[in-house]
This record gives sequence, C-alpha cells and structure tokens, in this order.
Amino acid sequence: MGESRKKIKARGNPQVRENGSWIAALPFLAIALLRIGAAFVPEARVWGLHALAYLPLWAAVLLGAAGLLFATPLLYRIFSWKARTFLAVSSTAPAWLWPVLMAVIAGALFWVFRMQTYFLGDGAVYLAEIYRYTSGLPYVHDVLFSTWSAPLTGAGIATLAMYLSKSVTEPGSLMAYTQSAFWLSGLVAGMAYILLSFTAARRMFRDAELRFGFLILLLFTPGVLFFFGYVEYYTLFFTTGLAYFLTLTLAVRGQISVAWPAAAFVLMCAFHLMGVLALPSLLLLVVLRFGGDAGRRLLKPAVVFSAIGAVLIAAGVYYFASGIAWDGSRVALALQPFGSEGAVQQYTLLSGWHLVDVLNLLFLLAAPVVPLLFFLPLREKLRDTEMLIAITNLVFFSFLLFFGYTCFGMARDWDVNTLWAVALLFVFAAAMRDVRPDAWRYRMYLAAGAAMTALLPWIAVNVTTDASVTRFRQIMALDDRHLTGDFALNGYEHLRKYYRSVGDVEGTLWAIRKKIEMVGYQSDYSAYLTEALKLQDGVKMREAFDFATSQLRTRLGEMERRGVDTLYAGHRSALLERYYECVLESHFRSSTPGFSAAYVDDHIAWLRERASGEPLFRLVESRINADRHGTEMPLALVEAAAREFYGSPTLALGIAAVLSHSGQFADAVDVLQRSFTRNPETSLLALYLAETELKMQPQRLTDAEAHLRAVLANPEGVTIQNEGERARLLQWAADMLKRIEESRGE
Repeated sequence: MGESRKKIKARGNPQVRENGSWIAALPFLAIALLRIGAAFVPEARVWGLHALAYLPLWAAVLLGAAGLLFATPLLYRIFSWKARTFLAVSSTAPAWLWPVLMAVIAGALFWVFRMQTYFLGDGAVYLAEIYRYTSGLPYVHDVLFSTWSAPLTGAGIATLAMYLSKSVTEPGSLMAYTQSAFWLSGLVAGMAYILLSFTAARRMFRDAELRFGFLILLLFTPGVLFFFGYVEYYTLFFTTGLAYFLTLTLAVRGQISVAWPAAAFVLMCAFHLMGVLALPSLLLLVVLRFGGDAGRRLLKPAVVFSAIGAVLIAAGVYYFASGIAWDGSRVALALQPFGSEGAVQQYTLLSGWHLVDVLNLLFLLAAPVVPLLFFLPLREKLRDTEMLIAITNLVFFSFLLFFGYTCFGMARDWDVNTLWAVALLFVFAAAMRDVRPDAWRYRMYLAAGAAMTALLPWIAVNVTTDASVTRFRQIMALDDRHLTGDFALNGYEHLRKYYRSVGDVEGTLWAIRKKIEMVGYQSDYSAYLTEALKLQDGVKMREAFDFATSQLRTRLGEMERRGVDTLYAGHRSALLERYYECVLESHFRSSTPGFSAAYVDDHIAWLRERASGEPLFRLVESRINADRHGTEMPLALVEAAAREFYGSPTLALGIAAVLSHSGQFADAVDVLQRSFTRNPETSLLALYLAETELKMQPQRLTDAEAHLRAVLANPEGVTIQNEGERARLLQWAADMLKRIEESRGE
C-alpha cells in the first residue's frame, strides 16, 4: 500500500514525475521577467511586453508575481486539479451546456468591460463615418463599407448602426452612441469564439490537462480584446478565422465534409479579404480529399514547400518589378523611405523600428506557445498531412506579419496579425497529435499560466480609459516621426476627438498642437484656435496664440525662402487665412490679460510686409481700424475678399454677415458653403447657412433642412462662448427644422 501511494505522489508532482521541470520553466520565467522589466521603461519600444506599467501598483505587483509563480512548478497541482475537475463535471452534463454557459458569462464580461476608447487602427475614422451615415450627412462610402477590404463587416456594422439609431427613443440613451454597433457585434462574435474554442479543445485533445491548457491558450490570446468593443473591422474576421482553422483540421482528419471549411473560408474572406491567405491550405485539403493516390503523393513536404517557395519568389519579383519596394503600396512595406517631402514614410521593411516591432508582436501574440515548439519533433511531424497543412497556413500568415503594410506602425497595427496566433496554435495542436500526454501536461500548464498572466493586464489596460490614453500617447511618440504625415496625424486626431468628447480643453490643444507640429493643415489651425478660445486663463490663451502664429510664420517663411506657394501642409493663401483668424481673435480680446493692441499691431506689421496688397489682408486691417475708430468697412472691400476667400470659419462668418446685411444672400451662402465644406465640424457655419438660405427668395428649403440637421447632429460645433446665446441658436435650429418638416407634411 505504501509503495502505491509513493507512485501516486510521483505522478502528481512534476518535480518527481518529470526530470528537469525547472529547466522547462526557464523560458517562461524569462518571459515573465521581461514583462516586469518592460514595465519600468514603458516609453521604450517594448509595447509587446509593457502592459503592467499602466496598471495600479497593486495590480501590477499581483499580476507580475502571478507570472513568476506560473513559471514554476508551484501551481501545477492546482492546474491539474482544475483540469480534471472540469472534465469530470463536463462529462456529467450535455456537451453543449458548459460551452454555452461560459459563452453567456463571457458575453456579460465583454459588455460590462466594453472599451470606451478607439485609438488603435482606424477606429475614430470609422466612428466618424458611422456618425455621418446614421445622421443623414454625407459620408465616404468606401471607408464606411470598406468595399475593397472588409465588405461584409462594413455592411454589417453600418446596417446595425443604422438599426440602432432608428430604434433609439431617447437621444441620450446608450444605443445612441456610435460605438454601439462595435460593442454589440463584438459581444456576439466573442460568444461565438468561446463556443468554437470549447469545440476545438474537445476535438483536438483527449487528455484533460492538455485539453484544458489548449482551451486557455485559445481563450487568452490577445485577439480576445476585439470582443470588448474594439473599434476596427477585424473582429468578425478573427472569429471566422478560428472557425476555418477548426473545420479545416476536422476535414483533414476526415471527420466532416470539405463543405464546412469551404463555407468558413468564404465567410472569413467576406469579413476581411486578408482571409485569402488561407486559400493554399484549402486547396491542399481539396487535393487530399479528392486527389486520390496522385493527390496524396503531392502532399509531401518537398512538394508543398517548393510550391510555397515559388509563390514567394513570384511575389518577390513582383515586389521589385512593380516598384513597391521603392514606392510602397497598401499591401507591402517598402524597402526604402518614400512619400512627399515633409511627410516621408521611414517605417520600412528592414528599418530597425519595424524589425524590433516584429519581435514585439511575437512576444505579444506567441510568447506562451513558442517555447513549447522547441520540445516537439517538428521535422518528423512534417510528414503528417495535418501538420503540413497547418504549417502552410502559418507560413502564409507569416508573410503578412513580416511584409504586410502596417502603415501606422505595428504597435498600432498589431490587430492585423491576430489570426497568426491562432494559426500557430493549430500548428501546435497538429504537432501534439499522438504525443505521450505525461511528458506534456506540465509544459501545457506553463504555457497556460503565461497566457493568462499576459492577457489579463493587456485587457485591463485597453478597457481602462486613462491607462489606454497614457499607453497610446507613448505609442504615438515611438513612430510619429517615422510615418507619413497623414498616418501620424491619424493617431493624434483620435486623441483630439477623445479629449474633446470628455471636455478636456488642454488635452485637445495638446493633440492638435502635435498635429500642427507634424504637418500643419489649415483645418488644424482653425480647430486649435477654437479650442484656445475656450481657455479661461488669458495668459494661457495668449501662449496658444503664440504657438499657432509661430508655426504659421515658420511655414510661410519657408515658402518665401524657397519661392513657392505650396508646401505639403497646404497653400500659402490657406495658411495666411489662419494667421488672419489669429489676428482678428486677438483683436477681439485686446482688453483680455495677455493681449493688447500692440500685440495685434506687431502681427499686422509682419503680415503687411508679405500680404499688404491682398484683399483678405486689407479686409482684416480695415476691420481692426473700423472697430478702433468707429467707421464702416467699404462693401467693395468685402466683396473683393469674398472672391479670394478660401475657407477660414472666422473670416467666412464675418464676410457672410456683411454680404447678407447688404442683401447679397447668394454670395453669402457661397462663402459659408466653401468654409463648411472644408470645416464640417464647425456646425455654426451650417446654422448661418440655414438662416441665410431661409432669407432667400425663393427659400432653399431642402438645403436649409440639411444644414439644420447638421447643426442638431453636432451641437458641439456651434462654437459660441456665451452658453445662453448658444442654447438660443440651437433651439432656433430645432424650431425651424420642425416648421420645415410640418410644412412638408401639409
């Protein structure tokens, strides 16, 4: 009896059962230490490891310690007990019960902890188009519906968003938010992913601990973040990707029809065209199932890898022959910097930044699995058809991982490659087929522990707004000088919209200031000025004005030195208009601390040397003199300025007011419309457009209605400092829209 107990004890203790258990743990211990170390330097290029840095100290210490503990044999018995208990409980109930129950619980978690931010990728761009689409405003069809990349996802999100917007009964309700479609679709996709993960673990492994460990690896992969309302078009693709890999494996084993992976493949590609990378594996399955003896002879490592090599060589020839290697594309990174002067893409294929980011991505996506592969006889397993087909998927998705055009930098474009991690798990599952479980239970525990302690801080950081903001600001700083201007601005625009949505004026100014420093489009100066005027401190407002005018002087001076009228940032006339805006707003606040008439005169003197004969400068100078001396501006001067006007909201409102007062309503509408087209967020322009269109004879009711809707859809764009006056204007817009609708009804 005593001897029997010793044997039992030996089986339950990995230190006794498996010689060198601490050696097996060393890679996982190293990964845990790297994650802790990265938390001390989060601003460095360690974004695949640094999540602990953004958590409260107690949480970071707890999860860091858990990572170290799971990288030792100390918690193995708990893992083993949980696995066997779970298997025992599951075996006493219907096979569908536990997966469904877990999916429901997970769905609740996805909803409760849904993301409020939308920084990574094209999040804010999609939200803006959804907002316009559901509000009846003009939108960019190819962006919203993503026609050439994610057609079914785009159509599904847009349709769901429109349905939610129409079902809203109260404007302030939760479902009125533009993110609702992503929250709900992510929840549903996540529940489906849970069900598929349980099925995969059950069908891939018989042993309780291996099954439990593989389930954890599937459930604790970084792509699970999608299900918390991640604003991008990869969520449904990610879930159907798992469905494809699972059905492909089962079809290779002859357990289901080829029709299942074929259908999953079509659906995956419809959700995102990146799914076409899985086509070779589907073709190999067809050869296997329908090619007979000849087909089986073709499914040899030498033949398959020769074919993959031929594809890679052909792609390489096209890469160089087409010029992508030098000029870049929307598919692959270039080898050398490219782009317009002032906005060069230096984040290239072999740049140090990209190579380090590839390493970061591997840590983020695959750190728990890669150490396991070193214990597997992969070369011997390649003779197995299932392994060969799984490797094919991994190879083609690896092409995307390394060569894919991650235009925002991989720290922001990590989501493009999330399915690579799932492909790797199915390579691992294929390699684990027919292995002796005793030698692998402990290793699976190590990997599962590493996955859990890596994912929890990753999720926590991204669903916690303040932590997400801090992390994103540091990620932007990594690459804002390596990317083309527009791609760099994309991230700061996300931050601007976030800060503006929470009423953080100084945060908004910081984000716009970064945009101006990066490129300096004319619209950024107008947005900057609008936010600066909200500052209560006159000195801070003056500092903001000084920054804007200094940047404008630098760019205008550069044009003057080079003898050109256009830079990447825009045309000289557009930048001059922004300078005029600053001067006029400074003039209106001459009595505010920090401003003075002398301050305005200094700027006028600088401008006079460069634009003294131009109609818009003469208009600004005349307006300042008229205010100071109580005189009228000549109407002819206003009319001349209207013809030269480009798009400044401040100038547009001033010019239109004079033209409208003199009865020139059509000209006033023309000026306001030009400005509104270039500044669609300034709905104050739309309000005065509607007012002027209603004064015309005959009235332009259709145009006025559209502009009133634009005002009410974006009340924040009515930039009036006096809240009482602002409320009056918004009420007028609502009343006029109601009258127009009633008149149409009659």
